Amino acid sequence: MAAPGTDPSVIRDLLRILENNTTSDWKHYFLTTNWDYLLQKEISDLKLKVLPSWLKSSHVYHLNGTVEVLPDNSNRSPFLLEEDPASERCWTVEANVAYNNIISQRLFIVVGMSFECDTDKFLLTALNRVQDDLPIGESTWFVLNSNKSALDLSCQRLGQALPCAKIEGIHCNLQSCVVVQT
Repeated sequence: MAAPGTDPSVIRDLLRILENNTTSDWKHYFLTTNWDYLLQKEISDLKLKVLPSWLKSSHVYHLNGTVEVLPDNSNRSPFLLEEDPASERCWTVEANVAYNNIISQRLFIVVGMSFECDTDKFLLTALNRVQDDLPIGESTWFVLNSNKSALDLSCQRLGQALPCAKIEGIHCNLQSCVVVQT
């Protein structure tokens, strides 16, 4: 996170765009499989005294663990590596809250995720199991990725897990995808 060349301005710009362009009936919720806490740091840097109307939570949920150190990390997900088998995933408060939020939603924006490793495939399998009974089954997904082949595979994997969902792949990097309409 502190490496030379790490530029969180893209995240800052995204948060600004969400703040300025989110209609009152929408709220954003952030979930990641990344260990870094760049997004959480940028949200914390907003120094929110009250949760703004465009955010559902100021917490970024980390399904595969995080390097962030909090006074109490007991509710956090443990580290999972890409090469770890899905059986290594264990129940945690953080993952449970995140999963319950996922299955009850209908609109998702996925940035740079391939659903390639076993732990990510485990998530797709879990979504597939409930997709006939919950809103997730008829959800809409916008999948952004700068790697075209990874994008195509992500969309294919999502489509297999959620056959009634609408999945739109967008080949771009985050900087070129974030466009503000005035």
